[in-house]
Amino acid sequence: MKNILAILCVAVLACGCASVPELTADEQLVVDQFAANLETGAVPTGKIKIVDERDPKLVKTRLVPVGIAGGFSCFIGITRLGPDFFAADRVTRLENAVMEAYPGLAKENAELIVRRYEIFLNRGAEANAQQWNIAVGGVVGALIGSVNVDKEEIWREPRCDSERMHSGWFDPADLNNNLPPITVEVDMSLLGRDYKVNAAHSPELYLERLGVLKLEDSPAFAVMVQRTEDKVTERLIELMSADLATMAPIIENEPETLASKPVDEDTSVESDQEMTLSAEIQESS
Repeated sequence: MKNILAILCVAVLACGCASVPELTADEQLVVDQFAANLETGAVPTGKIKIVDERDPKLVKTRLVPVGIAGGFSCFIGITRLGPDFFAADRVTRLENAVMEAYPGLAKENAELIVRRYEIFLNRGAEANAQQWNIAVGGVVGALIGSVNVDKEEIWREPRCDSERMHSGWFDPADLNNNLPPITVEVDMSLLGRDYKVNAAHSPELYLERLGVLKLEDSPAFAVMVQRTEDKVTERLIELMSADLATMAPIIENEPETLASKPVDEDTSVESDQEMTLSAEIQESS
C-alpha cells in the first residue's frame, strides 16, 4: 500500500498537478535571474547531415512504465522529458556543439546519426516512502541559499545498476545535491564510430519552488535541462576527440595554405631554370 501511495505522489508531481506555494519576492527574483540563462532555440548549421533515427514513440512526456514488477521496479518515479514539452532542439544543439568543436567535418560530408537522445527526471527516491520526508521536508518555506551539499552527504542513488536500468540511471558522482537529478542518455554515430553516453545534473533550485504548476512552463527548469544537455555533449566531444585526432583533415580549423602543400620538384627545377635564364638576359643587355 505504501508503494502505491508513493507512486501516486510521484505521478502528481511529475504531471505538475500539485499546488505550488506562492513565492516570496526574493525567491521570485532568484528564479527569474536563473531563468535569464535560457538559451534560444538552436538552428541547424546545415554543414553536416543529421540522420534522426530516434523512436517516434518516445517523444511524449510521461512516466516510464514500471512493468509487472510494480513497487520493485527500477523505474519507479522516473519521468521521460519528451521533446513534446522539453528540449525540442536537443539534437540540433548536439549538432551545433559538434560542428563548433570540429568545423572540418563540413568537408567530409559526414553524417550525425542519432539513435537515441532521451532526457529523464528521476524522482525514484521520492517513491521510497522512507525517504519522502527527507526529500521534500525542507521545501516549503525553503531558504533561497545554495542547495548543494558535500559529496559525502549525497544519499541519492539509482534503484538498479546501469545494465538493468535503461532509463533514468545516474552515477551519484555526477550529483552535487540531493534534489531529483535530470539524466540524459545518448546513442549516436559519427564517421562510422558509435558513442553511448550518460550524464546527470543536479537541479540548482527546488523544483517545487519555481512558481509554476507544470515544469514545462518553467524557463528556469528549461535552463537545468540545457545544462544537462551540455554535460552529456562535453562527454561526447571528449570521446570523439580520441578518434578524430587520428584524422588530421577532420580537425583542421584553418583552410589548407599553399605553404603547407608538398613542393613539386619538377616545378621547382623549372622555376630555377627560368630564374637563371632571366639573369643571363639581364647581363647580356
